[in-house]
Amino acid sequence: MIYYSQRTHISLIVIWRKVIKGSLCIRIGV
Repeated sequence: MIYYSQRTHISLIVIWRKVIKGSLCIRIGV
């Protein structure tokens, strides 16, 4: 159960990084 929680937490961090990078690219593009 702990392993599953860590894996989910890591995946959320990766998703957040992608969202942040995408928003930064959009701001730079605009």
